[in-house]
Amino acid sequence: MNKAQGFAAALGGMGVLHFAARDAFESIVPPQLPGHPRLYNYASGLWELATAGLLWRKDTRRAGAASAYALLLAVWPANFYHAWKERSGSVPKRCYHVVRLPLQIPMLHLARRIYQAN
Repeated sequence: MNKAQGFAAALGGMGVLHFAARDAFESIVPPQLPGHPRLYNYASGLWELATAGLLWRKDTRRAGAASAYALLLAVWPANFYHAWKERSGSVPKRCYHVVRLPLQIPMLHLARRIYQAN
């Protein structure tokens, strides 16, 4: 398995979780967004699954990398909202967000490198 396929596996797993644990994902949709959180949850879950499929195959990998980059940028506000919402939570929860938010930057770089290599 190469880096693109590893990235695809991670995105695919997260995409499945959007449907399997939807309450957890819907709870972090910023309330400022119009519409029901389920719409955003299912849309981002489907987007992650589609992106994973594109990244997996060599002939669609460049499109998958572009999609992954856009996806990561699109969901970042929800991740910030999640961190803000739990800012006074337990130490483990705060540590999780301290690690999680910055990790999106190397993921963005990975998507860009995959795009450039394909």
